[in-house]
Amino acid sequence: MIVVVSSLMGLLVIFGFTINKKKVKIGDFVFIPGSSIAIKDKGVSLDSYWISAHEVTNKEYNEFLADLKNKGKTKEYEICKVHNEKWITVLFKKYSLYSEYYSSHEAYATYPVVNISHEAAKLYCEWLTENCADKTQLFRLPTKEEWIYAALGGCMHSNYSWGGNYLQNVSGMFLCNYKRIGDEYIHSDSENNLMIIPNKKDTFTSITAPVIFYWPNDYGLYNMCGNVAEMIDSNGIAMGGSWNSTGYDVQVTSEFMYDAPNPFVGFRPVRVKKN
Repeated sequence: MIVVVSSLMGLLVIFGFTINKKKVKIGDFVFIPGSSIAIKDKGVSLDSYWISAHEVTNKEYNEFLADLKNKGKTKEYEICKVHNEKWITVLFKKYSLYSEYYSSHEAYATYPVVNISHEAAKLYCEWLTENCADKTQLFRLPTKEEWIYAALGGCMHSNYSWGGNYLQNVSGMFLCNYKRIGDEYIHSDSENNLMIIPNKKDTFTSITAPVIFYWPNDYGLYNMCGNVAEMIDSNGIAMGGSWNSTGYDVQVTSEFMYDAPNPFVGFRPVRVKKN
């Protein structure tokens, strides 16, 4: 159950989170102006582009899978299918319900798709291109530089996408979905021989959050830090850290290395004009 604590200056404060009343819609893209930026002392010139305001959702991805199946694209469907077993094989058996329900149940429709391959994400972008009414538009995965520039939201000297260097605001509200580590949160799970961090101060520390949650950056992009690490055009690198990353590892420049589908990695496409 969600309880509204207060409503101030057009904002809702819910269970310690600040949420913009003017939410973007699922499927919205945000314009990012061209610029020249320096990343690790390397100068890069970027043309303008559009990027999804949020990570690709389970519902969006399932529509893609259904279209592949309906069109008899068996090879593509096999490449793009969701590897739900990864909730258990990468994590633990306590995630067995997510293995069964996360990608398909309507309760998780607006959560980010995970457990898919880099090739699957690229094929999803190609599908968007094919089905776009404007045939001048091309969808693809972002470059690392495009992703970082969009994540910074115009605040070029901060560690995190909200333009600051702290994980909580002055009211103690968490600003993204990441793994909290503190003695007061930890208890023993003897069955799995683990130390578990329960959800005492946050709803989502042991799972992803909905794609439109927490506070967007100044470009209007949600969850650029934390929630799921996001694939870029280079296979094996995902940016921004995930729900299972520590606070240090959800910085804008944080890189998560992966070699297979897993519960920590998702993606969001960019849109550009075809050459």
